[in-house]
Amino acid sequence: ALDILDMHDNILGKDLRQICYVEGLDGKPFNISSLIDDNNSDKEVRITYTDGQVATLSAAAVPIRLKATKENEGSVFLLRDITKQKSLEEERSAFVSLMSHELRTPLAIAEANASNAELVFKKGETDKAEEAISNVGQEIKKLTKIINEFSLVIGTIQQNSDIIKESVNLDSVCRKLLEDYS
Repeated sequence: ALDILDMHDNILGKDLRQICYVEGLDGKPFNISSLIDDNNSDKEVRITYTDGQVATLSAAAVPIRLKATKENEGSVFLLRDITKQKSLEEERSAFVSLMSHELRTPLAIAEANASNAELVFKKGETDKAEEAISNVGQEIKKLTKIINEFSLVIGTIQQNSDIIKESVNLDSVCRKLLEDYS
């Protein structure tokens, strides 16, 4: 509760709607209890903190079933902060759009100059054709520079993105959380 809900209170047994305001990605209030009836599917929701910051969460509800009765005894809400992940997705999308534009511009200019060179060459204006062909060469050099810089950036990112996997004992992690926040 401390990290995601930004509170120190014990929230065991409390209705989440009384603890914080949660909204859907559409900005409308979201009844987090609706996750109980939604077959454990994840929903993306937003929570607004007291300082005005907004976090995007992946929320799900998992029923608690006792072996003896096999009936639902309650639910556990799983909230995972995916704000950074969503931000990275948005940045990636913007980057792809920017790269697409940056790559298309020199190609469009080169294509226009190549067409122009062909037309003026057919008219016998070799000076203008040479100039247009020179422009094509310049745009191809720009395109090559962009691609080389892009490859360098991607290579650097890949070298610095080693994933460290670690096995954990989920039981001890949960007990430690209960100990620390109860």
